[in-house]
Amino acid sequence: MIEYDFKRLIRTAVEAAGWGNSYLTMLQVRPDEERGQDFRLRLADAELSKIILMLNELIEVATPIGLTVTIAQAERLKRGILSPSMLVERDAGGVQLREQYIYSVASSLAALPSIIHHELDGRISLMISPSKVSYYRQLEHLFGQEVFDKFDAAREDIEEAGKCIGLGCDRQQYEANNRQDADGK
Repeated sequence: MIEYDFKRLIRTAVEAAGWGNSYLTMLQVRPDEERGQDFRLRLADAELSKIILMLNELIEVATPIGLTVTIAQAERLKRGILSPSMLVERDAGGVQLREQYIYSVASSLAALPSIIHHELDGRISLMISPSKVSYYRQLEHLFGQEVFDKFDAAREDIEEAGKCIGLGCDRQQYEANNRQDADGK
C-alpha cells in the first residue's frame, strides 16, 4: 500500500487540460478567411517552460501509481514540443509553431484527464478520513511515550493496530489479513 496525493494528480491534469483547451479555442475562433492558411502561433519561452514543467510534474505524480499510458503520453508531448521539426522559427523570446502541431499538442494536453480516468478504472483507492489520519501516519507514538517505552516488544504491533484503526478495520479483519499475509496469499 502506498500513500498518494490524488489532489496533486488532479490539479496537474486539470492544468494540462486547461492549457490544451485554451489553445484549441484559439484555433477555433479564428476568422474563416484565416483557416487553411499557414497559421502560426508564437509561444514565449516562459510559457513553453511552464508546459514542460507541468508535464514533468505529471510524470512525477503518475509514476508512483504506475499510470504508464499517462507517463508515455506526457513523455511523447515533451519530446514533440522540444522537437526541432515542430518549430517554424525561434527568436530571442520564444518559438513559432505551425497550426498542425499546435492542434496536436493542444488535443493531447486536453485529453490527459481522460487518459488518467481510464487508467484508474479497475483500481481501488482507500481514503482515510481526516479524523483517522493520525492513527495511520503516527507522527507521534500512538499511545504516548510511556507506552512506547514500556512495550518495546509490541511496538510494531501497536503501530500496525494504529494503521488498522486509521483504515477502519476491526480486529477480526486485521487478524484475517495477517493470516493471509503469513500464508503468502
